[in-house]
Amino acid sequence: MGEYDYILIDCPPAVDSLAPQSALIISELALVPVIPSPSDLWAAVGIQELIERMQSINESLKARLVANMCQSNVSLNEEVLSVLKDFGVPKLESSLCLRTAYRQSAVFGGTVFNIKAAGKAVNEIVAMKKEILSILKV
Repeated sequence: MGEYDYILIDCPPAVDSLAPQSALIISELALVPVIPSPSDLWAAVGIQELIERMQSINESLKARLVANMCQSNVSLNEEVLSVLKDFGVPKLESSLCLRTAYRQSAVFGGTVFNIKAAGKAVNEIVAMKKEILSILKV
């Protein structure tokens, strides 16, 4: 791992799986995507408990919730995201909205940076990158 500046590990959203547990033991930052819906909030409770357990092993582990697939101008987003403030795991200020550009980039095997009309999605990714680098003090 010494030859890389950053290593991203995408784990299944299964608290009981060994994959996220193993990843959290060696990670500096855990990003937990949360869709603004009541069912995702319930699922996030298990993730919070797992992160707290892993922080007792890996004291340098930081964690942030990432609001994902937010819909523009939907009051439910704000209601659910306001609950996250009291969750115990901080939420990133930046979030990712439900945008066609993300799906298009996956279809074409690229990123939103490769799609001309993806300005809002690009801005979301850039904002999130800056916030993550700030958390990591890079």
